[in-house]
Amino acid sequence: MTGLDENLKRHDGEAFGAYHSYGEEKVVAFTEYINYALQGDAHLDGMLPMGPDDLFTTVADGLVLCKLINRAQEGVIFEKAINFKIKSVHHKVENLN
Repeated sequence: MTGLDENLKRHDGEAFGAYHSYGEEKVVAFTEYINYALQGDAHLDGMLPMGPDDLFTTVADGLVLCKLINRAQEGVIFEKAINFKIKSVHHKVENLN
């Protein structure tokens, strides 16, 4: 990597050799915003606050993303449709879709 790419980190995916690159300052900013925006949410107790190193694992089940979307625009995702107790990969996929 050259130029601006030197500051990027790489996060490898689990399938098909996929990966994405990101800047550490963006991870810190997203983490801080999520902690601020969703603080006090009873469904996320034990998940938040999170540190920058926890961002990818914390959002992997879709729960934080669903809550963040509803925080931005209330009612976009019907609360009863969110899987709060993840019992299988299907629950994660439903939350992420």
